[in-house]
Amino acid sequence: MVLVLYRLMEIKISIGTILGTTFALLIIYLESTIGQKILEPTVSQMKTLILIAVSSATIGVIIALLLFKPEIK
Repeated sequence: MVLVLYRLMEIKISIGTILGTTFALLIIYLESTIGQKILEPTVSQMKTLILIAVSSATIGVIIALLLFKPEIK
């Protein structure tokens, strides 16, 4: 998926950016929803789950940027 988004960014940066942001938000939503269904957390635990989901998505993006550098024209 990351390679597809980078290829889109190389062709048209706005499309790649919009799809990349949408994909990242979808992953955060899915991680939070699955965590809530599995753990049935309290409000405090849910806040922690969201922080972990956002952190893991951020780390994933940073690793992807370091490994696959798009050639933006």
